[in-house]
Amino acid sequence: PPLNTTSATVTMRKTRLTDLAYRAEPIPGVTFPEDAIVQALLEVVQPTQFVPNLDMLRRPAEERLLRTTGRVVVEGGLSWREWWKEQRATFQGIRAKVTVDALAAAAATIVWRQGQRHVRMLGEDLAGTPPIDGALEVVLTGPQMHALITALQAGGFTDPVAMRVATGMPLVRQLQLQAATGRTQVTMPASEHAAFDALLDLVQQQVDAELWQLYRNPTDEPDRAAFWRAERRWLENNPDPTERTRRLFARAVQNWTLLSKNLRARAIDHVMACADRRQLLREADGERILEVLAKQPELGELELRLLELAAGVPGDRV
Repeated sequence: PPLNTTSATVTMRKTRLTDLAYRAEPIPGVTFPEDAIVQALLEVVQPTQFVPNLDMLRRPAEERLLRTTGRVVVEGGLSWREWWKEQRATFQGIRAKVTVDALAAAAATIVWRQGQRHVRMLGEDLAGTPPIDGALEVVLTGPQMHALITALQAGGFTDPVAMRVATGMPLVRQLQLQAATGRTQVTMPASEHAAFDALLDLVQQQVDAELWQLYRNPTDEPDRAAFWRAERRWLENNPDPTERTRRLFARAVQNWTLLSKNLRARAIDHVMACADRRQLLREADGERILEVLAKQPELGELELRLLELAAGVPGDRV
């Protein structure tokens, strides 16, 4: 029957088709009508015409709509139709499981959303895509991305048993994998969940390992892909941890006014944690710190910590 029909029998067939699309493995040459599936479910969840037995049908339809779209928070946000209008052009339905091999990993994306936190890890083929405002983004090589995906799957990502959670609690945390073969995700409430939290730790460790990427100046270095390639070449040629930390800190000082409070604090903590920090910073570094802070209208806690580092550099001028 046409997907836009709203009888009870047809609505149940819609939900079964949605379940089939969710569980199916990708089949070469076969594409599920995801756009039509969402449109059909919208006719029940937010109907524009009379729907018989609506109270009975709306809940299972919305459960499928949430699962198919991957949308987490509905209350207080856009209506379903408003949300779909914005998402429809680039929509890719959620699958129960997505397989990403070593070749496809370079074009994959991992997204972690939790409250105001929005972390995106992009495969190197996507390094040139425009950054999303408010998102913390790092680029990974194909092998790095494949290793991370493998580790997440080994930790239970998309395993319904490992990711089981009590029903009825609002789902506010999301970990998503998107690749050419499909999109899959796990959503969780805010409460502690050992297996899911371990997956987030893996993502955070990868972000920490790529900390240098977060200190790019988008004005002076607008081409993220070119910056990423150039910095990776420098890192490959300079494996010494001291040299790497010195370079990161110099970039943090140079871009001090552009950085978030969190990134400023992380740069200082990174230097403070170095056992050889007296050998790390040079007199020129101290002078640069004074030059940057002299332009600040006031000195906050982080600026005072930066001055503490400046006071410890060799020589007498600073």
